[in-house]
Amino acid sequence: MTYGSSKGLSDVVYITIGTGIGGGVMSNGKLLHGMLHPELGHMLLRSHPDDSFAGRCPFHRNCFEGMASGPAIEDRWGASGKELAGREEVWKLMN
Repeated sequence: MTYGSSKGLSDVVYITIGTGIGGGVMSNGKLLHGMLHPELGHMLLRSHPDDSFAGRCPFHRNCFEGMASGPAIEDRWGASGKELAGREEVWKLMN
């Protein structure tokens, strides 16, 4: 909001996806937080009907982090995201 593409906006969501999933939310120009931070990675997701993966998160199983983080992708497919780059069926399911 200070330097990037959201400069001048009062409502912004930033999400990072890697070994975990995190992010930040500014609403009406103020930082949104829970007890410590917004825990965007632990939002619960509805699984795709063709998806049998139970999820990796020990607390929620089917949260964003448990289903789509780097370690979850490796658990699900047996390979890293980089190794799966050309496999369309992987990314179609992940969307």
